[in-house]
Amino acid sequence: MKQFRLLLVRHAPAVDASICYGRCDVKTHAPPEDYRRLSHTISELSKGKKTRIWSSPALRCLEVTQKLGFTSPQQDPLLQELNFGLWEGIAWKDLEKREDFTRWMKNWQRARPPEGETLEEIMHRASSWYKNLKPAEVEVVFTHAGIVRALQSILDKKRIQDVMSQKVPHLTPLVWDLPFPIEARCS
Repeated sequence: MKQFRLLLVRHAPAVDASICYGRCDVKTHAPPEDYRRLSHTISELSKGKKTRIWSSPALRCLEVTQKLGFTSPQQDPLLQELNFGLWEGIAWKDLEKREDFTRWMKNWQRARPPEGETLEEIMHRASSWYKNLKPAEVEVVFTHAGIVRALQSILDKKRIQDVMSQKVPHLTPLVWDLPFPIEARCS
């Protein structure tokens, strides 16, 4: 059976994580040794294999590809973070005082932030990207925690609600060795 390897990598940490920044461009920072470690890990996991590099179009993801020397990643808007709509750029402490945020928190699995998107919509985007993938031997994806969790839910056949509470490390690949063709794994 043919297989391919999928590496999902979350961008570097935001300098200011106190704001809601789903689609906002925010500054990030990580020590150079984190990038060296990531580069070494990707090199080891893809050694001698045809590798394709993907990125969310967000600057914080493209910045990682550039620092690693990947000059032409395939950018795909399906790999963007959850759209928090009108909440983007607002401090979490201020959002927590708002009635619309409180309502959303009570039903985050189905509710939509004002002018944002639902969890179902990010799951649909992640599933669409994955189902349309024509994999190389190794696919390296630089993206966001929301997309990583959505794909993790799909690949591990877990409910998204069960995956959402798991931490997604920055600049550390999560790795799957998957059977090909892909259609067999998506429902």
